[in-house]
Amino acid sequence: MKLVNKFALWYLAMTSLVLLAGGVIVFRSVQHENDEEEVRRLRGRIEDARRMLKTGTRPDSLQSPNIEITEIDLAAPRIRFHVRDTMGWHSKFQGTERQIWATASYTIHGHHYAITAKDFAPEPEETLRGVVLSLSWIFFLLLVVVGLTSILISKKILSPFNQSLRVIQAFNLKQKEPIRLPETRTDEFKTLNTFLGKMTDKALHDYRALKEFTENASHELQTPLAIIRGKLELLLESGISDEQARLILSAHEAIERLSRINQSLTLLTKLENQEYEPHEPVNLSTAVHKTIFSLTELMEMKSIALETDIEENVFVKLHPALTDILLTNLFSNAIRHNHEHGTIKVKLNAGSLSIQNTGPRPGIPTEQLFQRFRKSNQSGDSIGLGLSIVKRISEVSRFSVCYQFEEPWHLLKLDFTADKLSVAR
Repeated sequence: MKLVNKFALWYLAMTSLVLLAGGVIVFRSVQHENDEEEVRRLRGRIEDARRMLKTGTRPDSLQSPNIEITEIDLAAPRIRFHVRDTMGWHSKFQGTERQIWATASYTIHGHHYAITAKDFAPEPEETLRGVVLSLSWIFFLLLVVVGLTSILISKKILSPFNQSLRVIQAFNLKQKEPIRLPETRTDEFKTLNTFLGKMTDKALHDYRALKEFTENASHELQTPLAIIRGKLELLLESGISDEQARLILSAHEAIERLSRINQSLTLLTKLENQEYEPHEPVNLSTAVHKTIFSLTELMEMKSIALETDIEENVFVKLHPALTDILLTNLFSNAIRHNHEHGTIKVKLNAGSLSIQNTGPRPGIPTEQLFQRFRKSNQSGDSIGLGLSIVKRISEVSRFSVCYQFEEPWHLLKLDFTADKLSVAR
C-alpha cells in the first residue's frame, strides 16, 4: 500500500472518530436547545394567560387545546413553574407523540388559578436522523476530497520521493558517475537524498577499491604460482629419488589446487559484483554438446555411460563467458562424484536442464552443498567451489537451481522459467 494511501486511511479513521463524537455532541446540543426553546414558549403562554386573567378576562374564554386553567383551593400551596415530559395523543397523526407540559399557579383577584400550557415537541429519534444524515453527507464529501487530494499529493508533493526511489532502483555499482537525485524543498526529502547520496558514493568507492584489490591480488598471485610450478617441474627433471619425486608431485598438486581456488574465488567475486549481466540468448543445445565432447575422455577413464535427451535450438538468456563455466562445473561435478561404470543422464528442453549421475550418498546435508568449500567427500580433489559458482551464475542469470538425491541418483536441475527468460526457437 502506498504511503499516501496509508495517510488517507488514517486521516479518514481519525475523522470518523471525531465525527462520531461530534455527532453525539451535536445531537445533545440540538435536543437541549429544542427543549429549552419549547419551555420558553410554554412559559410565555402561561405569562400571557396570567396577564389576561389580571385584566379581568374570564378563565373559560382562555381555554384551548394548548392551555388549561383550573381554579384550585385558595389555601392550597402555590405551584412553582415546572415542566414534565410525557406522551400525548396527536389527532392529526392519529398517534401518540412526545409532549411537554408546563404548569404554574397564581393568586389573581382573590382566586387561585393553576395554569397549564402544553405542546408537541420533536422526538429525539427525529433529531438523531437529521444529525446522522448531515454527518453522512459530510463524511462522503470528506471521502471524495481526501481521495482526490491523495492523488494530487502523490503526484505533486511525493514526486521527489518517487523520483529518488526510481533512481535508487536503477543504481548499479558498475556505473562510473554518482547518482543524481531530484531537487526538493521538503526538509525530510532533502535529508533522505543527502543520506542516499553519501551511502551510494561510499558503496561505489568501496566497490572500486575491492574490485581493484581483487584484480591485483589475483594477478599478483599468478606470478609466484607460475614460478613455483616451473621450479617444481625442473626439480622433477633432475636426478632425484622416488621419495623426493613424490614430495615434489604433491607440492605441484597443491600449487595447481591453489591456482584453481584463486581463479574460482576471483570468478565468484566478479559474479557477486554483478560484472556479468545476461546478454542475448545463447544456443544452450550447442554449448551442451561441446561440453560433453570436451569431457568425453574423462568419462571414458571411469567407464561412465552417457544418456542424453537434448532438444535442438534451445536458446537461453545467459552471458556467453558464463555458459562454458556453468556447464563445465555441472558436468565435472557429475563425473567427479560418480563411481566406476556409473551413468550420467542429461536432459535439456526449453524449460530446464537436468543432469543426473550415479554416486555415493552425500557426506553432508544436501542444503549445504551450494556453500563455499563444502563438499560431499572432504578427502577428494574437489576444491568445494564448483556448486557455489553454479548457484551464483544461476542467480545472476535469474535461473533457479536445485539438488536432489534419491539413491543412487544425484540430480542437479536448472529451471529457466523462473523469470521467463528462456526462449525456444
